[in-house]
Amino acid sequence: MDRTEVCEERCALALFLNNKIDVILGTCDLLSRMLSEQTTDPQVMDRLLTIRSAASAMGDQINQPLSRSQGA
Repeated sequence: MDRTEVCEERCALALFLNNKIDVILGTCDLLSRMLSEQTTDPQVMDRLLTIRSAASAMGDQINQPLSRSQGA
């Protein structure tokens, strides 16, 4: 497999994962708006923000340039 094929596969995977991460981020945003009106339990919001933060960090890592993610 040459570098072009690796890049194409990586781009396809990154797009797939970004779409899934966007769903997680959007759901977290929607839930945070809904829950802010319905709960006073800070643990619920903290857990939701933890999930959102992890998904956002994952998206940032996926979108790093190929050379950086391979340690070059």
